[in-house]
Amino acid sequence: MPKKFLQTAEKFLQIALKHKIISGALLVIAAIGLYLIFAGSGSSAPMYVFANVEKGALIVSVSGSGQVEASQQIDVKPKVSGTLTYVAVKAGQQARQGQALAYLDSKDAQKSVRDAEISLESAEISLEKLRRNQQSSAGKKHYLR
Repeated sequence: MPKKFLQTAEKFLQIALKHKIISGALLVIAAIGLYLIFAGSGSSAPMYVFANVEKGALIVSVSGSGQVEASQQIDVKPKVSGTLTYVAVKAGQQARQGQALAYLDSKDAQKSVRDAEISLESAEISLEKLRRNQQSSAGKKHYLR
């Protein structure tokens, strides 16, 4: 029996290879028919299940994954950098125009101001010395021989 089956399958394969277009068309028609039979057999009408009303706890949970983004976001870009010492608002809290949102550590800025004042004072002293030297040398006459 298996030998006879193999011979029949071999003959069928030879005929299919000779008539490729007809074999392909039959294969497509068979595939469409199987799809319509199995996929189209489901009823599109909703099914209802009836039950008696009971009092009890209803437990429903929803889970998901992804990124959460704010619908409105504003980047705060201060003119100077530093360490925050105090944040005056909380997340989600509304702020009004001109309200301080956070405070920066001012020690570095104060040190820079002191250094600049010292440099200015030193430059003023140097300028005063140059003016005195210029006045004293203008009072003396130098002769070249």
